[in-house]
Amino acid sequence: MKKKTILCVLTLFAILLFSACGTETPTTSESTTIPTPQSTSKFDIPDEQELIRTYTDELSKLTNSSIVSTQYENYEQEEVADDVSFLDLIINMEDDKELEVSMMHTDSWKVILIKNKNNSHCYYLGDNDDDRVFAGKDYYEYSTDTLIPKENFQTKNKLEKITFVSPSHWKKTKNKTGYSFYNNAATQLYIMFFCSKVPSNSLDQAWESLDSIFNNYSLNEEKDVKIGGRDGKQWSFSYESDNGTNYNAIYSMVIDKKIAYSFMVMTPYIVDDTVFNAMLESVEWKNSNKKTIRD
Repeated sequence: MKKKTILCVLTLFAILLFSACGTETPTTSESTTIPTPQSTSKFDIPDEQELIRTYTDELSKLTNSSIVSTQYENYEQEEVADDVSFLDLIINMEDDKELEVSMMHTDSWKVILIKNKNNSHCYYLGDNDDDRVFAGKDYYEYSTDTLIPKENFQTKNKLEKITFVSPSHWKKTKNKTGYSFYNNAATQLYIMFFCSKVPSNSLDQAWESLDSIFNNYSLNEEKDVKIGGRDGKQWSFSYESDNGTNYNAIYSMVIDKKIAYSFMVMTPYIVDDTVFNAMLESVEWKNSNKKTIRD
């Protein structure tokens, strides 16, 4: 189970739950039975029937195999939030797999992780769907326990001289200057990525041109970064949108022949830059021998 500090951040993104990391076309079955959990007397589990339904439903998307037994372990409540609790389940399946299932309860129960307890092969990582592409997580097909290629979850995007990878489940729109990506297709609110190209002689000049776009922004950090192996710059800042919403944002830029290629992540919540940084690293240039112009 993840550290509590990381899981607490997950509560902010609980509504971004997407697909499981098992097969590309999950198998559903009514044969998965609801077990009677063992050794529950030492835990005061909230909404236990909902807990059972939640993990049973998620497992039925991965496999036809039935649940033989379930053991509760490591139940704890978050110290900083009384309404947040965590629970690990050890589940023995009819196909002889022993699973470790990590759960989180806020307003309701959610599956955080399903993995093989013996070899740690991950079959599902609920609120971290993007990790299957970028965060170094390997995902396995449940029935065969074989590795699913990351390419199955990736989409390659092209923009003039660059290509870069994005998660396949993101909603994507494209115009003449670039792309907009949303990792929540329903709300289009939480994290947005942009890639665009604009004329500019220097990175600082391009950044200064954004003053009129971001209202009352506060610069938190400026640093050098690599974008597809080339030198660029990155600004971390916060700003207020036209409707009064406060956003946290990261803006990264690299220049090639007076054209600035920019990537941006923005969210009203805490910025998780893991996927964003990996997106920058995935950039490939058509001519890798050309040097990038810097300030």
